[in-house]
Amino acid sequence: MVPIADGSSQLSELDVAPESFQRQPENLAGRFYSAADYHALYKAGKLTPLEVVETLLPLIRRDVENPSKYSNAWLQHNVEDVLGAARASTARWAAGKPLGLLDGVPFGVKDDIDVEGFVSTGARKVDKSHPFFQSPADHTEWPSQKLEEAGAIMMGKMNLHEIGMGKIACSSHIQLLDQCQC
Repeated sequence: MVPIADGSSQLSELDVAPESFQRQPENLAGRFYSAADYHALYKAGKLTPLEVVETLLPLIRRDVENPSKYSNAWLQHNVEDVLGAARASTARWAAGKPLGLLDGVPFGVKDDIDVEGFVSTGARKVDKSHPFFQSPADHTEWPSQKLEEAGAIMMGKMNLHEIGMGKIACSSHIQLLDQCQC
């Protein structure tokens, strides 16, 4: 859904062009799974959203004994919510009633965007004694809300440069760059 250009408060359906369903060539260097890839795999019954989530969670979780190198990109998760969304999407696909192209597609939200139940830290070092870091958002901002309404699965909140202040900023609790002198 997108706002209508004339400024009215009504919303219209966002048309998904046929080229959005095209997959990248299998032999493309640096290839990644796109929404079209997930859609095609789910539609063919070769993969389920639950299988995708169960594969990704061990890679991105920081709250496990031996986190993977990819977990540094992630700050917060609600594993039960992620699994619940994946089960619901898997059930829709099994019933032949997916919500559309994005149903079951995993996504992350940068930590400067509010998501209900999560504290948006802006990648600042968390001081739990400060009230700001004890106040989870009571709403989900529009882009993430629309993705979830389309069936996409929010995997968690992702790291970013501290307060989103540029590509050379250092966050005090991550070390993505060897040159970072935080």
